[in-house]
Amino acid sequence: MVDILKIVQLLISIVLASQGIFYALGLAQAVKNISIPAFAEQRNAIDEHIAIKLKFLYYGALILGIVVLILLKEGYHSSTFVFLASSTMLTMADIVLAVKFNIPINKAFKSYPGGVVDWNTLRARWIRFILIRGVLSIGAMLLLLLASISL
Repeated sequence: MVDILKIVQLLISIVLASQGIFYALGLAQAVKNISIPAFAEQRNAIDEHIAIKLKFLYYGALILGIVVLILLKEGYHSSTFVFLASSTMLTMADIVLAVKFNIPINKAFKSYPGGVVDWNTLRARWIRFILIRGVLSIGAMLLLLLASISL
């Protein structure tokens, strides 16, 4: 049972890390170079179609991580446990940053062009946090890979 949960957790983690990899490979730079109206339109269109799915995946990964750790509590001294716990902490940090920074910025862009907002600064902040979150999700995935091959 634990092995199946770990595989599902790894698969979800790969999906989440792919977003970070995509932004790191160039999407972050590309969205810096588009106009604010185009960025707002892109954010709103993407958010409308993917926000609920990502919420489900992120919280699912976190819950799976906690469940797997509970099931492995007897082996808390093993490298597998440490890798799994570290991965779960990175996923939790990713969620906290999303809730505290990226999601509120997405909501702000829903009101574009209204309000007295420095949209360029807001976009730069969104990009900075999506890249940080990408590092966290890629790290979580790598730790899960290490957990799958550790003794």
